[in-house]
Amino acid sequence: MDLLALVAGQDGEQGSGGVFRIARKTARGRVISAVDTAARHGHKPRHRRFDGYKAHLSVDPDSELIDEVAASAANAPDRDAAAELLGEHAESEDKPEVVGDSGYGDAGTRAGLETSGFTVVAKCPPARNAAGRFPKDRFTVDLGAGTVTCPAGQTTIIVPARGGGGRASFRPWCATCPAAAGLHSIAARARHHHPPPRSGAAARPRRSTQLGPARGPRPPT
Repeated sequence: MDLLALVAGQDGEQGSGGVFRIARKTARGRVISAVDTAARHGHKPRHRRFDGYKAHLSVDPDSELIDEVAASAANAPDRDAAAELLGEHAESEDKPEVVGDSGYGDAGTRAGLETSGFTVVAKCPPARNAAGRFPKDRFTVDLGAGTVTCPAGQTTIIVPARGGGGRASFRPWCATCPAAAGLHSIAARARHHHPPPRSGAAARPRRSTQLGPARGPRPPT
């Protein structure tokens, strides 16, 4: 009954007058099958959509042999598979260099792998703001002082949040600021802050392993 209620309810929403109707959106983490409840909607790139799961591969670039294979729900970030793909090297003293795309290049993944002794070479994900405003990297975050400075030069304090981070708001200055269309509130992760990824690639060590999603055969040209 719980599954039936979930499948039936996730595609509906309450409209005006308390009447329920079909929602004109897709619920986050939508269950797409009553038989396989772990399957999800996915897309990569943005406009290529698929359902179910995706495979992740760890490949030795020298021999081109597949070291490890992992599977995840279609909507799971690629970085979530990194620990499983590198599991057999976790206890090794001679760890390979990890080469991956931007799906493995965020600060949290880099910090976690480097803490475990891996050297990571991956393109940093571009900084974006979904609302079309200034991205976070245009703001100066001083965690020591507990302040954030916006691109217009205004500085405000970080108000601690119960979840362990904080929030900085520039609302008092936005009404008269010429750059108001680009200002926004940002969340500053105070407790879980990681240093920015290193720029450039380190010298390649003796061994390396390459991470990435599995891809099908290329279409004929």
